[in-house]
Amino acid sequence: MKKNGNFLKFILIAIAIAASIFVFSACSNKDSEADSIVMIKNRELSTYGTGFAVGIPGEPTEVIITSYSVIATKNGSYPRTALVRTGVMNGDYLADVIFGDSERNIAILKLHDPTKDIKPMLIKKNSELIKGDKSYYLCGYDGTGNIMSNFEQFNKSNTVKRYGEIVEHQDIKTMTVYSFSEEFNRAMVGAPAFDQNGNVLGMCAYSLDNMNTYSQYILANREIIQCLDVAKVDYMTYEEYVNRYIILGIAVLGALILIINILLVFRRPKKENNLIMEEKHIYILGGRLAGHSYSFTDSISIGRNDKLCKVVYPMDARGISGHHCTIYHNDGKWYLKDNNSSYGLFTADGARILPSMPMMLPIGTTEFYLADPVNMIRVTI
Repeated sequence: MKKNGNFLKFILIAIAIAASIFVFSACSNKDSEADSIVMIKNRELSTYGTGFAVGIPGEPTEVIITSYSVIATKNGSYPRTALVRTGVMNGDYLADVIFGDSERNIAILKLHDPTKDIKPMLIKKNSELIKGDKSYYLCGYDGTGNIMSNFEQFNKSNTVKRYGEIVEHQDIKTMTVYSFSEEFNRAMVGAPAFDQNGNVLGMCAYSLDNMNTYSQYILANREIIQCLDVAKVDYMTYEEYVNRYIILGIAVLGALILIINILLVFRRPKKENNLIMEEKHIYILGGRLAGHSYSFTDSISIGRNDKLCKVVYPMDARGISGHHCTIYHNDGKWYLKDNNSSYGLFTADGARILPSMPMMLPIGTTEFYLADPVNMIRVTI
């Protein structure tokens, strides 16, 4: 029983560790950025840039975020549609531009055909980029002279990372923006910015005419989240995702603990009935131990051998064998058994109880004797 209990506890601990690893892996975006990053082509101007998907993990993706300057037209407005090149498979998607904010430099695109080929990223809601921290990086498409002519050939293997640090941050109008130590090219505009754990902390962008104090910068997540809320699109933040898996993990572990406890209960020895665990009594009515009484809850043996018996007669007690008889229970019933004694075991009226035929004891009081009626014993069950 103890070994079984320890084994089940070991299984529970192993499952808990596995669940923790699963939650950690599920909540980490590191090394999977390319599955969420797309290249975006402005069909009107034949310009291009990077974008990334947001949404609900496990559901088809239909929302892409990019910089407004990627899809802006010559007059500063934005077109109705843009072309999205997935980084995951060879194919293009048409997308409607459903939201554009030139001041924040954010555009939100909605794919005509939702797809699971592009995985949504989890934007970290409670984030702050730290000046001087060198663990940040951008992930997007590099700008090359032939990128436009070979647009259809680009896939996720063409994504690159640019590592650097936050040089400073500044509030412009109602926004907080961060300057990045490394130069990035126009194709990288709209790319997400990550911390060392792969969490999205912002988006890189070029300054527009009304923000010409910055040639390039990283836009904080709070600006992206405000635009997503205004556009009324469905998405999940990193914090919501983690909380969902924590709750799921707690629920699963709770269920496992309940199941294992139930199994442990069923694996315990059966209490054949409540009467077995209650205290029983033996009274010696005559013979060498006359007047003695004994209590027991489990089996009890009677005889002259003090190593085998609880009711122990003197060695010179006539007719009493070393291990004369035993009272025991089986399948919820109590029995009196002769252990091959030399002079026999008898009921109160003199009927012999054979070793091969234990006598079932009724609930209440029963009298029997060993060898001679003088050794009469009363047992109460």
